[in-house]
Amino acid sequence: MRRIIPLVFAFFVLLSGTAQAEKITVAAAADLKFAMDEIVVAFKKANPADGVEIIYGSSGKFHTQIKQGAPYDLFFSADIAFPRELAKAGFAASPVVPYAVGRIVLWSSSVDASKLTLDSLADPKFTRIAIANPKHAPYGKRAEEALRASGL
Repeated sequence: MRRIIPLVFAFFVLLSGTAQAEKITVAAAADLKFAMDEIVVAFKKANPADGVEIIYGSSGKFHTQIKQGAPYDLFFSADIAFPRELAKAGFAASPVVPYAVGRIVLWSSSVDASKLTLDSLADPKFTRIAIANPKHAPYGKRAEEALRASGL
């Protein structure tokens, strides 16, 4: 997550230099909480007169809220398809810019996951796998797609 901090911080700095308001409201995917909290601390230190309100939640819910007029100044989505759709529909004041690239990984508490592939999950020693809920989380949706594509 540390790689995204300079880019996201740059968004705040640019916004603070051009915005008329003294407070910005940010809708951010819940998985950004730890990184975003650090960014806000740094932003407030550099810009003590400016306020930042971060609202964490589901990218899909923010997408719907923005379409219905929610007053967010910035939207950090876990799935770039949501802001792209909003921009295409005229709900964005600037082009969509990716802030990071995510990767799906395999992890195990008992097996060296660096040697695993998706095909490894067919081994009977793996009795359960867990993914994020595909209905709500982009990583869950991508994990489900990967599992289906590999025939698992």
